[in-house]
Amino acid sequence: MAGLVRETRPRPELSQEKFATLLGVSFHSVNRWENKRTCPLPLGWKQIETLLQS
Repeated sequence: MAGLVRETRPRPELSQEKFATLLGVSFHSVNRWENKRTCPLPLGWKQIETLLQS
């Protein structure tokens, strides 16, 4: 699932910092998700889904 964050973030040409700001999380959280160190919590997945639908 962490690969999903890495795959979807570049589509709207967002940096990790901008992506994190839009989700209301830290840059470090996005970086850890993309490097498969951690996974987003269910609320994080919902925020990612909402962002991708807009």
